[in-house]
Amino acid sequence: MSIDFMVFDPTSAPRDHRDFRSWYHEQTDWPDDYDHDPSVTTSGIQSWYRQMIDHFPDANVPGVDSRAIDERYGDYSFGKHICYVAFRPNVADEAWARVQSFAADHGLGTYDPNNDDERSGDSIRFPAVRTGRMSPSTEAYAASSVRGARPAILWRQIVFQLMSAMGRKRTFG
Repeated sequence: MSIDFMVFDPTSAPRDHRDFRSWYHEQTDWPDDYDHDPSVTTSGIQSWYRQMIDHFPDANVPGVDSRAIDERYGDYSFGKHICYVAFRPNVADEAWARVQSFAADHGLGTYDPNNDDERSGDSIRFPAVRTGRMSPSTEAYAASSVRGARPAILWRQIVFQLMSAMGRKRTFG
C-alpha cells in the first residue's frame, strides 16, 4: 500500500475541480513503456524533485539496488506537467509536508488524491498568484491535514511558514 501525491504546473491544470480530475486521469495514464525520466517535465517540477530526493530518494534511479530501498524512498513518476509520487504510509505525513512546502517554493500546485472526496476541490491546491506561495488558507489546511502530528509540531510549522513568507529567519528549535 502506498500514499500518493501529485505536484503540478498550475499554468497547465484546469481550475475547476471536476475538470481537474479528468485532467489528472489523463496525466497519470502511463504508457506501457513508461520511463521514470525527470527531464520530461517542467523546470519547476525538476527543481522541486531535486529538493525532494534529498529527503526521500528516488527508488527508480538506475542502479538502485532494490534490496537497499527502505521506507524513506519515493516512487516518482513524471509527466509533461506533473510529478506523481508514492510513499510508504509510515513516512506519508512528513512527505506530504515536504511535498507542499517545496511546491510552494517553486510556485507549483499539489493534489492529494487519497483525501479527495470528489465533491469539492479541497484536495487540489493551487499556489497564490502574486507570490508563488500557497495562500494562507491553503497553508493552514496543509498544516491541519498532517495526520497524527502533535500540536506543537503543527504550531512550529505554521509559525515557520508565516515567518518565511515575511522573509524572517527561523529563531526557534
